[in-house]
Amino acid sequence: MEKIKKRKSRYTFRRMWNAIEKAVAKATAESQVEINVEIAKMRQETDSHIAQLREEAAVEIAKMREETAKIREETAKIREETAKIREETAKMHEETEQKIAQSKFFVDEMFEKRDAEMKTLKTMVFGIGENIGQAAEEYFFSYFREHLEVDGITYKSIERNRYREINGLGGGEYDIILINDENLLVIEVKYKFHPKDVLKFSEKKLETFKKLFPEYKDRSLRGAIASFTYPETSINVANRCGLIVFQRVGRDVKIKNTSNTKIF
Repeated sequence: MEKIKKRKSRYTFRRMWNAIEKAVAKATAESQVEINVEIAKMRQETDSHIAQLREEAAVEIAKMREETAKIREETAKIREETAKIREETAKMHEETEQKIAQSKFFVDEMFEKRDAEMKTLKTMVFGIGENIGQAAEEYFFSYFREHLEVDGITYKSIERNRYREINGLGGGEYDIILINDENLLVIEVKYKFHPKDVLKFSEKKLETFKKLFPEYKDRSLRGAIASFTYPETSINVANRCGLIVFQRVGRDVKIKNTSNTKIF
């Protein structure tokens, strides 16, 4: 009996196993069919999409070819026009060179004449400026020689065009100097004083005077400017610098800014 039971259980197990194998095989076959269907759909969609892309690409390529043909045509025209321009330019250049060669002699002669005229003009202008400056110096020197009292201070002597140079310090020339035992008045003279001239006199020449003339180091030094004419800005700059201002008015000399003078 026990052997019969064992046989029956083996038989039952085999039947079950066979049934499972059949079920698995059936499921596998059904799944494969579904997979094949999906693959076929995907291939169909892919082929359709590729065909559409090819069609669109063919249209774009046709457009590009058409545009390229137009560009080539325009490029050919541009090259042709450029060649004409180069030819015309070369011709114009040749004609210009010929004209320049023909006129060079006359141009050189014209420039030489102009240079000679400019040199003559410069000489005349510088000569006029120098003469005017000398006239201004002569006028104010004559004036101060007769008027040695300035702003309540009486000076004993007057000097003109005092120049000194010291190695490493440079040099300086001073137009008019009024001198006494305790005071100095250094006067810069110009026909027309510009603001930059005022600053140069105050900040450079007056600042270095006692270094160039140490024999006057213990004396009180003031500065002044004298001119026939001033821009208003020059007088304002002189006031800020503490300089006395002398100006010729008709036959007289007027003095300004005696209350704000700087002692150097």
